[in-house]
Amino acid sequence: MDWTLIITGLISALSGGALASFLTFKLGNRKQDESEFATLVKEYKEIVENNKADLVELRNEVKEIRKDLTEAKLENQQLRNQLMIFESSNTDVPLPIWLKDTDGKMLFVNPEYERALLNPIGKSSEDYIGKTDVDVWGEETGKQFQAHDKKVMRSKKPMEFVERWKGMNGAEYEGRIIKYPRFLNRTVIGIGGIVVDFKEVM
Repeated sequence: MDWTLIITGLISALSGGALASFLTFKLGNRKQDESEFATLVKEYKEIVENNKADLVELRNEVKEIRKDLTEAKLENQQLRNQLMIFESSNTDVPLPIWLKDTDGKMLFVNPEYERALLNPIGKSSEDYIGKTDVDVWGEETGKQFQAHDKKVMRSKKPMEFVERWKGMNGAEYEGRIIKYPRFLNRTVIGIGGIVVDFKEVM
């Protein structure tokens, strides 16, 4: 009996092209009898056995990835919950308040921040959310704000700064700012800020 086509088809279905090509080459040189079929099955089993360790390792890696994704999903939900609580508790505070992530992107500004700081430069909260200080305030002022944010992240403690920024028509402002780290499971996840007071200096 000519087993060549039967074996090649079986191997192709079970293992894919690479192994099938190898066996096709081997089978194509001569007719196979039942003893050769048994030899091929033995070789196939050996190939499978040799790859078992890799398969086990791959399964373990997949498990770890799934675990990491689950933890990331839970952490993301916790962050969303914290942001919702932060927004709801600071919306009506009569001082400019904001919250950024650790990459410096703005997550939230309350209505007072928008009214007192953004409107005078012709911007709104929509111009700031998801953007960095450099995007909104320009290179010089933005880097000043970012440098202070990084100090707070490094210290993991509230700190007070005097910061300057420019408004429209060349006006310059100076403000006293309190910045503080926001935590999740003892990890800094963002920077909050309160503009205690500010004044025009030019």
